[in-house]
Amino acid sequence: MKISLEQFRSSLYFSDRKFDQLNILLNQFQPRYNRCALIADPVVYKLYGDEVTKKLASSDLEVFPIIIPQSESCKTIEQACKCWEQLLSCGIDRNSLIVSLGGGATSDLTGFVASCYMRGVDVIHIPTTLLAMVDAAVGGKTGINTKDTKNLIGTIHHPRLVYITDHVLNSLPDREFYAGMAEIIKCAVVADASFFEELNNSTKQIISRDPHILQDIIYKTCAIKADIVKRDEKDKNIRAYLNYGHTFAHAIETLTKYNTFLHGEAVSIGMSCAAHTGVKLNTVDKYFVERQDELCKKFSLPIAFPEIDANMLIETMKRDKKSVSKKINLIIPQKIGKVIRAEDVKQQLILDAINDKKLEDAGERT
Repeated sequence: MKISLEQFRSSLYFSDRKFDQLNILLNQFQPRYNRCALIADPVVYKLYGDEVTKKLASSDLEVFPIIIPQSESCKTIEQACKCWEQLLSCGIDRNSLIVSLGGGATSDLTGFVASCYMRGVDVIHIPTTLLAMVDAAVGGKTGINTKDTKNLIGTIHHPRLVYITDHVLNSLPDREFYAGMAEIIKCAVVADASFFEELNNSTKQIISRDPHILQDIIYKTCAIKADIVKRDEKDKNIRAYLNYGHTFAHAIETLTKYNTFLHGEAVSIGMSCAAHTGVKLNTVDKYFVERQDELCKKFSLPIAFPEIDANMLIETMKRDKKSVSKKINLIIPQKIGKVIRAEDVKQQLILDAINDKKLEDAGERT
C-alpha cells in the first residue's frame, strides 16, 4: 500500500525542546508498547543515551540498550545477527518497540534489524546528524553493506515516528554537519530550483546553524522526499531520482573502504561526476556544473575525483542496484530542479566525463 504525503509527514515530529516531547508522543500510541530496545553507538549513547532512556522509561517502558560499532562498520549481516540475538535475550517481541539513536548508519542498521525481527517490529528513529534527519531516517529504506557493495541488502520498513530536534546538531562536528548538507543540496537539484537558490542565499545562516533556518531546510528537504516517495514507495521508478550522485558515491565509498569519505562527501563528489556525465550527454552545460560545484564548496564539501582507478569505479558501479545486466543506469541532471534517468550509459562516456573532471580538478589546484 502506498503512503500518502500526509501519512509520511505525520511520522515526522520536529521538536524545539530537545527530547521533552518524546514520552508524550509515545503515550499517545495505541496499542502501548511493553518494552523497548535502544540501539546506538558508544559515542552517541554517551551524549544522549541517559536522557532518551529516561524519557522512554517515563512511558512505562523497560529499556534495553544495545551498543553497536560506529559509522558504516556497523552495517553488516554479522552485526544485524548480534542485534537479533540481543533482542531475543531482552525479551523484545511484537508488542515491543525498537528505537535508533544516532546517524545514518545507525538508522539504516536499526531499520533493517526491526524489519526482519519477528517479520517486523515497530521502529522509531531519533536522528542525531543532519544527514540522518534528511535522508537515512526518513522514507523507510533500510540497508546493510556487503564486502563489495553498499546498501545492496535492505528492506522498506517505515518508522512509526522520526523525532527530529535540531538541538543535537549543536554537538555535531563541522565535517559531519556539512556532509548532511550534500543530501539537502541533492534534493534541491533533483526537485526544487527555488530551494537551490534559497540554499545559496542562506549559506551564512546555515553555517552558523541558525535554528530557524535549519528547521526550514530540514522540513523542505523531507517534504521533497515525501512527495517523491508517495508516488513510488517501492523504488521502482521515480524514487531513483533521490539517488542522484549515489551510483558514483556508493562506488567511491566501497573502493575507499568506507574510511576516507563520509557518505555526504562521497555524494558531493558523485553529484559532480553525474553533472560532468550530463555534459557529455548534452543534458546540461558547464555552467550547471559550476553552479552545483560552487554550492557544495560553500559548505566545505569535496568535489575533486579521488585517487582511485576509474576503471575499477566503473566495475563497482555495474553492481549498483539501478544497474541491469551490468548496464549502468544513472540519474543525471537536466537543469536545476530536474533530473532524468539515463539507461545503459556507455562505459567510455563515463570515463571521458571523469577525465574531463580530473582536468578541471587539476586546473583548480594550480
